[in-house]
Amino acid sequence: EADIMLAVRYLDQLAQREGKPLVICMALGSNTGGHTGENALSLYLNYVCRKVGRAVAVAAGNEGNKGHPYFGIVPRDQDYTEVELRVGAGEKGFQVNLWGNAPDLFSVEVIAPSGEKIPRFVARKLDRQRYDFVFESTILDIQYELSEIVSGDQRLLLAFQNPTPGIWMIRVYAEGNLENTFHMWLPVTGFISDETYFLQPDPDTTVTE
Repeated sequence: EADIMLAVRYLDQLAQREGKPLVICMALGSNTGGHTGENALSLYLNYVCRKVGRAVAVAAGNEGNKGHPYFGIVPRDQDYTEVELRVGAGEKGFQVNLWGNAPDLFSVEVIAPSGEKIPRFVARKLDRQRYDFVFESTILDIQYELSEIVSGDQRLLLAFQNPTPGIWMIRVYAEGNLENTFHMWLPVTGFISDETYFLQPDPDTTVTE
């Protein structure tokens, strides 16, 4: 993201020096952000667009029915909600991005297909934990960002290495008195196996970041 911003800055300065208008076409997208237009790159592109003689066109990809987005609500009368994730055979690794709407606090518990459980990861300001499963060859890195620096929302990154094929369960906990809503995204098509997807994906948040 920082490299792209530097490239845009270079083009903006070049157009200013040459006294010419500038059109930037950015035909790419990902599922790593919060999909709210509040990340650093989105805000910088908006800044460039407001200048005279500048235009930026962004081609947003659409994940359609790939099963990569998930939207959930933790009911107030329950401790958690369960998210089922199917992992295909031969999957070497992938990341799951969880974005929780602030100011509610979110935490997760992960259960492998064998039933082995990673204990609930309690929310902290900025932390990272690594877990080696005893009965699996899987390694799980969990990074927690209590307040993402630009959007202010909470971000949990679950990075799976050598995940065991089968149905994984991610229990999402929430503390707060508001909506307790969250989004989860798998990597975009081409960066993950077609056989890895959420069993109950959200059909309304399929446009990429």
